Amino acid sequence: MRKFQNALEYYSLRGAIGFLKILPYGLSIRILAYLLLFGGKVLKIKRAVVLRQLSAVFPEKSKKEINQLADRVYFELGKSVCEIFIADEKKVFEQMEFEGLEHLEKLVAMDRGIIMVSAHFGNWEVGAKYLAQVTGKVYAVVKKQRNVLFDNYINKARLASGIETLSMKSAMRRVIAALNNKEAVGFLVDQYAGKHGIDLPFLGIETKVFNSVAKLSLKTKAPIIFAFDVRDGYYKHYCYVTEPIFTDDLEFNDKNVLDLTKQINYTIEDYIRRFPHMWLWLHRKWRNLQGGKNESNTSNTRISEP
Repeated sequence: MRKFQNALEYYSLRGAIGFLKILPYGLSIRILAYLLLFGGKVLKIKRAVVLRQLSAVFPEKSKKEINQLADRVYFELGKSVCEIFIADEKKVFEQMEFEGLEHLEKLVAMDRGIIMVSAHFGNWEVGAKYLAQVTGKVYAVVKKQRNVLFDNYINKARLASGIETLSMKSAMRRVIAALNNKEAVGFLVDQYAGKHGIDLPFLGIETKVFNSVAKLSLKTKAPIIFAFDVRDGYYKHYCYVTEPIFTDDLEFNDKNVLDLTKQINYTIEDYIRRFPHMWLWLHRKWRNLQGGKNESNTSNTRISEP
């Protein structure tokens, strides 16, 4: 039954992709943007999660403002879906402007392993594919999709763009080997970490966050660099690449792991606060939040920002 369901989902998706590719791209991206908005606003797909988390993080915003922000989240996600599956990748690249790309280029010239960190933010897939052209290749640690056919399809597209995926369950040995071999490895570390994480506030609310990137950098001495993609309108992208964090002079100990993990979180938080409509709020980042109007019952979970 599962194989039949996977095949039905996959071939339906491929059929929809084929149809949308026939249409003018400007029409396709608008169709998907409004389709995702319809899914979030009318069908209420993950709407409660989005509203609950937005209300908790931005208690100063009114209910109307929260709903408008949620609508923008779905609308931007629709554009990203179109860019990933429908768009001509080279044409998307032509619409990307970078700030700080020289930081990554310098690390590449230094011929050392690089840890690239981002979040489910903007079009993280297209941004990663562009940066893979700079580094020559990127290993990306990803979570395996439920649908095997879809998982193979998207990973094949990633590989064609210079991104080799590694499963989260068995990645660590290959990641360390890649870094020691002076290659680049990418991580999205903004999701709920569960049993693999540690308790820390994220956007002012306690949750489980990953500390694996901090451990890797301290062990391998590979510098950490951040990249965030921000879309402007339907086509333009502004991509921000930060100055790297070097850990050559830091010992591997609990304090440095914690301090570096906090620094990683603060950087991601900064971009989410600046461009909240670009983050994928559909993921349940905080499992301790409960439902309720404007999330007034979550105030006891908030922690003052440092």
